[in-house]
Amino acid sequence: MLPQYFAITFLLLPPGGRFLNHGISLGLPGDKKRKGRSFSDAYVFPDGELVPISTTLRVAEEAGFEVRDVESLREHYALTLRHWVRRIEERYEQAR
Repeated sequence: MLPQYFAITFLLLPPGGRFLNHGISLGLPGDKKRKGRSFSDAYVFPDGELVPISTTLRVAEEAGFEVRDVESLREHYALTLRHWVRRIEERYEQAR
């Protein structure tokens, strides 16, 4: 699926066009594997498959992209999720 995604995207860009790919990748090599399905597997990406960032970059380059920058938001994402939870809890009745 990933090769087709990048191949089609590359073909759709005009010459010299730029493309921002934002995604969530598999954990770091050496991270402990969890037993059973994680919360993300069950509820966030039930039909998805996370891949290592190295795979994503390789496939993008094979499609013709020049990877110019990679940024990890990992440390900040936990803080973002805490803000989301706080806000939904503050507006629980409205959200329900």
